[in-house]
Amino acid sequence: MAITTHYGKDGMVTYGGIDFLHITEWELTVSCDTVESTEMHATNVGKTRVAGVKDWSAKVTSHAATGDFALRENVDALFVFEQEDGTVASGKYTGYGLVQNITLAVPAGDLAKVTFDVLCSNSDGTGLVWAVA
Repeated sequence: MAITTHYGKDGMVTYGGIDFLHITEWELTVSCDTVESTEMHATNVGKTRVAGVKDWSAKVTSHAATGDFALRENVDALFVFEQEDGTVASGKYTGYGLVQNITLAVPAGDLAKVTFDVLCSNSDGTGLVWAVA
């Protein structure tokens, strides 16, 4: 299984076509199972493998602003994770996921923050998509 992790500080959560939560920090983990595809009658060149099922999950932090659409467990929403750093081309990851494990915290002298996990739902059939800005 191949696993990569990406980090960023900007993004948006969209539900029903409405942008309702600005993401201030995110950690995105993308994985892909590896399936052995060697056949018994194959030549002696070694095992062959192909990419299997792709998956992704994320840990998200956002400011909890009053008047925003209420974030609920198991909401299937569109997530846009913006990435801008010096190691890869600037762009964004876009995919549908389910909201899980919502936590609200109010640090002393700071804005209220909400953190939650996102599990890939693939509800639109495209999975996680990378697009260069």
